Amino acid sequence: MGCGLGFYVRALRARGLECHGFDGHAETERLTDGLCYHADFADCDLPQNIAKAGYDWCVCLEVFEHVPKHLESQLVECLLAAAGKGLILSVATPGQGGLGHVNEQPHEYVIKLLEGHGLMLDEKSHLRLRQYCELPWFRENLLVFRRPQPESRTAS
Repeated sequence: MGCGLGFYVRALRARGLECHGFDGHAETERLTDGLCYHADFADCDLPQNIAKAGYDWCVCLEVFEHVPKHLESQLVECLLAAAGKGLILSVATPGQGGLGHVNEQPHEYVIKLLEGHGLMLDEKSHLRLRQYCELPWFRENLLVFRRPQPESRTAS
Protein backbone atom coordinates (compact mmCIF):
# COMPACT_ATOMS: atom_id res chain seq x y z
CA MET A 1 0.00 0.00 0.00
CA GLY A 2 1.75 3.11 -1.21
CA CYS A 3 3.99 1.51 -3.84
CA GLY A 4 5.60 4.62 -5.33
CA LEU A 5 7.51 3.49 -8.41
CA GLY A 6 7.01 -0.20 -7.61
CA PHE A 7 10.50 -1.09 -6.40
CA TYR A 8 9.26 -3.32 -3.56
CA VAL A 9 6.70 -4.99 -5.83
CA ARG A 10 9.46 -5.81 -8.34
CA ALA A 11 11.77 -7.11 -5.59
CA LEU A 12 9.09 -9.32 -4.01
CA ARG A 13 7.99 -10.72 -7.37
CA ALA A 14 11.62 -11.46 -8.27
CA ARG A 15 11.68 -13.67 -5.18
CA GLY A 16 8.60 -15.55 -6.35
CA LEU A 17 6.00 -13.84 -4.17
CA GLU A 18 2.64 -12.88 -5.61
CA CYS A 19 1.94 -9.27 -4.76
CA HIS A 20 0.25 -6.12 -6.01
CA GLY A 21 1.08 -2.48 -5.45
CA PHE A 22 -1.35 0.38 -4.89
CA ASP A 23 -0.59 4.08 -4.62
CA GLY A 24 -2.61 7.26 -4.24
CA HIS A 25 -0.73 9.04 -7.03
CA ALA A 26 -3.03 9.43 -10.03
CA GLU A 27 -0.22 8.50 -12.47
CA THR A 28 0.85 5.31 -10.67
CA GLU A 29 0.01 2.96 -13.51
CA ARG A 30 1.91 5.06 -16.04
CA LEU A 31 4.88 5.63 -13.73
CA THR A 32 5.22 1.89 -13.05
CA ASP A 33 4.52 0.73 -16.62
CA GLY A 34 1.35 -0.98 -15.38
CA LEU A 35 3.07 -2.84 -12.54
CA CYS A 36 1.11 -1.00 -9.82
CA TYR A 37 -2.38 0.45 -9.59
CA HIS A 38 -3.86 3.79 -8.63
CA ALA A 39 -5.90 3.65 -5.42
CA ASP A 40 -8.08 6.59 -4.46
CA PHE A 41 -8.05 6.40 -0.66
CA ALA A 42 -11.09 8.70 -0.55
CA ASP A 43 -13.15 6.02 -2.39
CA CYS A 44 -15.38 4.35 0.23
CA ASP A 45 -15.56 1.14 -1.85
CA LEU A 46 -11.78 0.71 -1.95
CA PRO A 47 -11.45 -1.35 1.29
CA GLN A 48 -14.16 -3.77 0.12
CA ASN A 49 -12.48 -4.16 -3.27
CA ILE A 50 -9.11 -4.80 -1.61
CA ALA A 51 -10.64 -7.36 0.79
CA LYS A 52 -12.13 -9.29 -2.16
CA ALA A 53 -8.60 -9.94 -3.46
CA GLY A 54 -7.80 -12.02 -0.36
CA TYR A 55 -4.34 -10.75 0.55
CA ASP A 56 -2.44 -12.33 3.44
CA TRP A 57 0.03 -9.58 4.29
CA CYS A 58 0.05 -5.86 3.70
CA VAL A 59 3.30 -3.88 3.49
CA CYS A 60 2.98 -0.13 3.92
CA LEU A 61 6.30 1.68 4.18
CA GLU A 62 6.70 5.44 4.45
CA VAL A 63 3.08 6.18 3.55
CA PHE A 64 1.09 6.92 6.73
CA GLU A 65 2.84 10.25 7.33
CA HIS A 66 2.00 11.41 3.78
CA VAL A 67 -1.75 10.87 4.17
CA PRO A 68 -3.62 13.89 5.54
CA LYS A 69 -5.30 13.35 8.92
CA HIS A 70 -8.78 13.61 7.35
CA LEU A 71 -7.99 10.57 5.13
CA GLU A 72 -6.21 8.55 7.83
CA SER A 73 -9.24 6.40 8.66
CA GLN A 74 -9.68 5.47 4.98
CA LEU A 75 -6.02 4.44 4.76
CA VAL A 76 -6.41 2.35 7.92
CA GLU A 77 -9.50 0.64 6.47
CA CYS A 78 -7.51 -0.24 3.34
CA LEU A 79 -4.61 -1.57 5.41
CA LEU A 80 -6.98 -3.72 7.46
CA ALA A 81 -8.66 -5.01 4.30
CA ALA A 82 -5.30 -6.11 2.89
CA ALA A 83 -3.94 -7.58 6.14
CA GLY A 84 -5.48 -11.05 6.27
CA LYS A 85 -2.64 -12.33 8.44
CA GLY A 86 -0.73 -9.19 9.25
CA LEU A 87 0.73 -5.81 8.44
CA ILE A 88 4.29 -4.52 8.11
CA LEU A 89 4.18 -0.77 8.57
CA SER A 90 6.55 2.13 9.05
CA VAL A 91 5.36 5.44 10.45
CA ALA A 92 7.41 8.62 10.80
CA THR A 93 7.21 10.07 14.29
CA PRO A 94 6.60 13.73 15.22
CA GLY A 95 9.61 15.91 14.54
CA GLN A 96 11.25 13.41 12.21
CA GLY A 97 10.53 15.64 9.25
CA GLY A 98 10.52 14.72 5.62
CA LEU A 99 9.29 15.89 2.26
CA GLY A 100 5.50 15.78 2.18
CA HIS A 101 5.06 14.64 5.78
CA VAL A 102 1.67 15.92 6.95
CA ASN A 103 0.67 13.29 9.54
CA GLU A 104 3.62 12.15 11.65
CA GLN A 105 2.35 10.17 14.64
CA PRO A 106 3.92 8.57 17.72
CA HIS A 107 4.18 4.80 17.51
CA GLU A 108 1.95 4.52 20.58
CA TYR A 109 -0.84 6.28 18.67
CA VAL A 110 -0.57 3.91 15.69
CA ILE A 111 -0.30 0.82 17.90
CA LYS A 112 -3.41 1.81 19.85
CA LEU A 113 -5.26 2.65 16.62
CA LEU A 114 -4.51 -0.70 14.99
CA GLU A 115 -5.02 -2.73 18.16
CA GLY A 116 -8.44 -1.07 18.36
CA HIS A 117 -9.17 -2.70 15.00
CA GLY A 118 -8.08 -6.18 16.10
CA LEU A 119 -4.41 -6.27 15.11
CA MET A 120 -1.76 -7.05 17.71
CA LEU A 121 1.77 -5.68 17.75
CA ASP A 122 4.27 -8.49 17.17
CA GLU A 123 7.15 -6.99 19.09
CA LYS A 124 9.50 -9.92 18.51
CA SER A 125 9.07 -9.73 14.72
CA HIS A 126 9.38 -5.98 14.43
CA LEU A 127 12.51 -5.90 16.58
CA ARG A 128 13.98 -8.72 14.49
CA LEU A 129 13.19 -6.96 11.19
CA ARG A 130 14.57 -3.67 12.49
CA GLN A 131 17.97 -5.21 13.16
CA TYR A 132 18.33 -5.97 9.43
CA CYS A 133 17.37 -2.46 8.29
CA GLU A 134 20.14 -0.34 6.84
CA LEU A 135 18.09 2.84 6.55
CA PRO A 136 17.78 4.63 9.90
CA TRP A 137 14.12 5.56 9.47
CA PHE A 138 13.19 1.89 9.01
CA ARG A 139 15.38 0.87 11.94
CA GLU A 140 13.41 3.34 14.09
CA ASN A 141 9.92 3.15 12.62
CA LEU A 142 9.19 -0.39 11.42
CA LEU A 143 6.24 -2.08 13.15
CA VAL A 144 4.79 -5.56 12.60
CA PHE A 145 1.20 -6.42 13.46
CA ARG A 146 -0.59 -9.76 13.28
CA ARG A 147 -4.18 -10.82 13.46
CA PRO A 148 -4.71 -13.05 16.52
CA GLN A 149 -6.89 -15.29 14.35
CA PRO A 150 -5.78 -14.86 10.72
CA GLU A 151 -8.73 -14.39 8.40
CA SER A 152 -9.56 -17.14 5.98
CA ARG A 153 -9.07 -15.49 2.60
CA THR A 154 -10.31 -16.72 -0.73
CA ALA A 155 -9.87 -14.60 -3.83
CA SER A 156 -13.15 -14.02 -5.66
